[in-house]
Amino acid sequence: MTANGLKQGNSGQCRFCNTRLQRKSIFLGAMPLANSYLAREELLARELFYPLEYVCGRCFLAQTEEIQSPRAIGPHKRMEWQVCCLDTESGRGVLMIFTQLQLPGIYIIEPEPINDERGFFARSFCRQEFIEHGLNPCIAQCNISFNPYKGTLRGLHYQNAPYPEAKVVTCIRGAIYDVFIDLRQDSPAYLQWGAVILRAPDRRMLYLPEGFAHGFQTLEDDTEVLYRISEFYHPECARGIRWDDPAFLIHWPEVPRRLVSARDKEWSDFMI
Repeated sequence: MTANGLKQGNSGQCRFCNTRLQRKSIFLGAMPLANSYLAREELLARELFYPLEYVCGRCFLAQTEEIQSPRAIGPHKRMEWQVCCLDTESGRGVLMIFTQLQLPGIYIIEPEPINDERGFFARSFCRQEFIEHGLNPCIAQCNISFNPYKGTLRGLHYQNAPYPEAKVVTCIRGAIYDVFIDLRQDSPAYLQWGAVILRAPDRRMLYLPEGFAHGFQTLEDDTEVLYRISEFYHPECARGIRWDDPAFLIHWPEVPRRLVSARDKEWSDFMI
């Protein structure tokens, strides 16, 4: 027993059902999620599942979703779990899928949904997973841009030292052609550009490390974009690259009418 009165499992086994685990689940803290919607006296009467040192996904969800002891669940009963911890067979949990693109440091991040009759549940951000992949997990600001017209072009923008910013860009409505330029002088891809298409139904995210210029062109009317940014906005460090700068020769999708702000049209040619 632990100091909390919780049964401590053996190494490599779920402490509730003794299922063999390939690795430990993530420690989530000392207080159970159930504490938010159960009275204290009722909570103390339950067999608590924290700390999550050794617990399988089935037993974790038995505690969080069903609020009952895993022992009350029949061994042959089929259940759909919105798992929030590691799966005992594969060693994976509800994680995000990180795919590195050709330019170093650029990632496409995709949620890995768990589906049931209600829809799906997925993780869209995890500080620990960002750190494990060498990405900046800080979020200083979140911004939204709404673009009523197809062919709207924003960018390309970046923030200079001492306040460079990493970004996670998600298209939450419509679709965008998303462009990025590597401006890191020590990078093997210095001054190279790349592009991806982000569509709201795909729920993919684009991670841009510090030192990249970023912009996009909308592919549909009424497109909305969410940015999660690692640094606060410092107007004295704000910089831009014109969308048609001859130093880069970016290929943008053809549109009958391209809408660009006056400010973005006036950026000087980039000096190499």
